[in-house]
Amino acid sequence: MYLVVKLRKVNKQAFTTLEYQHLLELIKRNAQTEPGQRRVETLSPIDDVDQLRRELSALAECVTLRNRGVNWHFSGLTDRAEAIARLRVEGASLDPLAILQTARLCEQAMSARDAILAERENASVLWQLVENLPRDLDRLVSRVTNKILPSGELDDRASPELASIRHEINVL
Repeated sequence: MYLVVKLRKVNKQAFTTLEYQHLLELIKRNAQTEPGQRRVETLSPIDDVDQLRRELSALAECVTLRNRGVNWHFSGLTDRAEAIARLRVEGASLDPLAILQTARLCEQAMSARDAILAERENASVLWQLVENLPRDLDRLVSRVTNKILPSGELDDRASPELASIRHEINVL
């Protein structure tokens, strides 16, 4: 027990010396999204050497790709965790705006996948993270974004039935 307390004290001193909290604040300020900023708040030092090596390899690949002009962005996204959790519940539904926002997340994820796919020889760790995203997700995103307006309202062309009903309403 004494050894554990002593190690924690040494770790705390080391992180204070390394200004760990200042580093986290810097990362948080540069996060592109609110969920990314919240994720920074949950970060903690990695004590598994293999996991640390994988994370550092992924980071090195990101830097290499960025230096080569490869970019992807996750800006303008809202936290989709709750919406995605609801999708796991049978019979649950999402409102159109939540569906549209989830589609935007998928769109940006597929954009990142495409960028990494083109560089997979130089980014094997990153490729492992995105290679299992469904290839037909782009088609699904396109179908969703063509049926839901940016305001979250369903487009008249979302279905023939909806177009007919709205036409009748306008005539009346």
